[in-house]
Amino acid sequence: MNTALSTLPILATSLVLLFPALLSGCFWLPMSDWQHAVWSDDGEGVAFVQRSFEGQIRIGHKAERAHEFEVYTSSLSSPDNATQLAGPFTGNVAGLYFMGSAGYLVVGRTSRGTSGADDDAAEVETWAYDLIGLDGVVNPVLETGGTSEVECQGEGIGYHLDSVLDVIPSPDGSILASLVSSLSCEAALPVQSLTLSFLQAPGLQAIGEPLDIDTGAALPDGDVSGLLSGWLADGSFAIAAWGEEDGWLIEPGGAPVWGALPGEDCLEPPTTSGEFRADGMRVWIDEDDGTINFADEEQSEVFGCDAR
Repeated sequence: MNTALSTLPILATSLVLLFPALLSGCFWLPMSDWQHAVWSDDGEGVAFVQRSFEGQIRIGHKAERAHEFEVYTSSLSSPDNATQLAGPFTGNVAGLYFMGSAGYLVVGRTSRGTSGADDDAAEVETWAYDLIGLDGVVNPVLETGGTSEVECQGEGIGYHLDSVLDVIPSPDGSILASLVSSLSCEAALPVQSLTLSFLQAPGLQAIGEPLDIDTGAALPDGDVSGLLSGWLADGSFAIAAWGEEDGWLIEPGGAPVWGALPGEDCLEPPTTSGEFRADGMRVWIDEDDGTINFADEEQSEVFGCDAR
């Protein structure tokens, strides 16, 4: 028996098993995918992004770094003939709204870091939102840093915010609502600060003064992850805890008023551009090849309480 030949299958199998491990320990590879497809508010087009990043295949998961993305749009008549509108932007996508009737998109992005001593380590993120005209011109709306995650000393429990900055267009696209949030520790418990501002769109002129929102009233149990915000069909803005019937109601330029929401789950989605069109048609994108897909679904995820 030729022992050299008999060991070849074993050697080949070993190399196959070792190759992913060698890659995971040594190499960052260029990768890309497609994400975040949303309808335009008028239902006539779709916007989405292509991400580019360095990836590392590890056992059980994929690590990523050095994120960038580009923004694309396509018409309903030709969804697979997409046009690159803007980018590349540095960071990950934080939000995307396509206000086709008003002639612009709102795009958010974020990048992460940490600060603070080990006992009170905090994750600090840089967030930015831009308004992009349909001609591709980019106008910065707001950029801020904040703490989205804290571990309050003595308790050892982490608390997390989904976002530090949100910029949400009104249903008709004429106004932007800007929400700046941050977390801190007070007596070993998390405290969320929240400032709401309104801007004209697309000109970005301020409407009234910034408003400091009493989040404690909306979150009596201190669940900082459960706060929702969004526009109502009547053109007012609302902030409330998930599943609650009451919350803060704000007319642009006015003061917050505590009151009843017009219905259940009115703040998801927060405006007229999103994953679902007004008739319940859903859009999503294949992350590998960028194919746009559509499906008729129940109208439980469309904008406006009265539409469901």
